[in-house]
Amino acid sequence: MRTIVLHFTETSQGQIENALASWKASPAFSDILYPELCDVQNEELTAEYLEEIQRVLGGLPAVSLSADISGRGSGQVEVFAFVKYFLSQFHGVATDDYTNHPWLLTEIINGEKIQGHPFFDYLGWHEEQKNS
Repeated sequence: MRTIVLHFTETSQGQIENALASWKASPAFSDILYPELCDVQNEELTAEYLEEIQRVLGGLPAVSLSADISGRGSGQVEVFAFVKYFLSQFHGVATDDYTNHPWLLTEIINGEKIQGHPFFDYLGWHEEQKNS
């Protein structure tokens, strides 16, 4: 299973929970994504990963929301809809399983590349690993 994590500042857990409930009730909801609040302090994260998130956000996240993505499909459309929904409402960043880069919404929308790949480039990373 693949995972993305959204990290927010300047918001509360209650606000994210309300937005998550609205998203689950919307037509954009998909059973390919399994979102849940997570405590980034209790996760086994590298110091480098946390430092990079802090650098971009200006401090530790107030709230983090992870979403596991099922292998039943590519998840591209669902992930982008989910990320856009949350990052257009709340100040934050998104991370994926493929880089330590905290992605801003503008970077994701513009298709910017880190290490030669855009955000959540599951197929591209899989193909690169297969060919190396």
